[in-house]
Amino acid sequence: MKTLAALVFAVLVAHGGSSVQDSDYRPRLDGFSPEVPGLDARLVDDDTRIELDAGEHEVVVLGYQGEPFLLIDEGGVHENVLSPSTYLNRSLDGDPIPPDADADSDPEWVRIGDGPTARWHDHALHVPPGQALGTRDESRWSIPLRVDGQDVFLDGRMITLPETSATPYIVLAMVLAAAVILSLRWTTTTTTLAILAGLVVADVLRVYGIGFGTPTWLASRWEVLREQGPLPIVGWGMAITALVLRARRRRFEALAATVVAAAVIAFGGGILELDDLAASRLASALPDTVTRTIVAAVLGTGLGLTARALLEVRLATSRPAPPAPRSDSAPTPADGTRTASRSHPASD
Repeated sequence: MKTLAALVFAVLVAHGGSSVQDSDYRPRLDGFSPEVPGLDARLVDDDTRIELDAGEHEVVVLGYQGEPFLLIDEGGVHENVLSPSTYLNRSLDGDPIPPDADADSDPEWVRIGDGPTARWHDHALHVPPGQALGTRDESRWSIPLRVDGQDVFLDGRMITLPETSATPYIVLAMVLAAAVILSLRWTTTTTTLAILAGLVVADVLRVYGIGFGTPTWLASRWEVLREQGPLPIVGWGMAITALVLRARRRRFEALAATVVAAAVIAFGGGILELDDLAASRLASALPDTVTRTIVAAVLGTGLGLTARALLEVRLATSRPAPPAPRSDSAPTPADGTRTASRSHPASD
């Protein structure tokens, strides 16, 4: 048990947070100025990238220093490997810029797609520091383009979203925790394990939303699930262990495993995800309301089940031991006289 506790503690400390990227902001595209027939743009990959459809036009996207960054023409989509913007736009934080990259150099185009559609991340989609500090609720930006040699701008803005109240979800978590604990008076250990199974299903849905809600250009499904893996694996593994132990009629050990499983799942899927309850938008494949409800359910049910299983353990250990079986002979009294037994009747 000490080894298991140390393992769980190490996993909890190493986890450090959630990979769900909650946000209180959303970017918007306002169109082109001037308008160009046949030119279209939209936000994709959970609003982390811009998709530009050039149609029949030749389009050059300019970088942060005004250098050619992307080219869309009849030959496909090309990137300028000498543009610093090419490397800055490969991740949210930007990749290292090689020494030979120079905004003043002539473009060196490398074909990266068939076209006429290009996708790229632009740091215009990041929240400006002033807006993040609350000095304004909206910021506007423009990305310069050259469309058939004409200067065109793709205009957009970053909007601060209305706050989301976490109160209904906190209340839901408290109600579920109380219901799980109080139901101990009328239900059995089998019910406890059924609640544990439902808790695991809810946490699986939460992890599914994270894994399939993160854009693949940022991280692969495997990378996201691997980041989320330690706590769910411990929690789900202990839940399976509890079910197996119960099937073998080892009730006490099953309850002990339930305590660990419920506590770990409540911590990883509830406590570490509390920010999701108040965030305006979530990076999940599931609808935001569904995700928040799942987090509240995992938090409340997990904490309630932890307390319930601990109470069951206490009840199981506090019950008096059954009386020892009767012996055919009684102990010899202190005065040396013998008591009657079936094999030795008392003497006068």
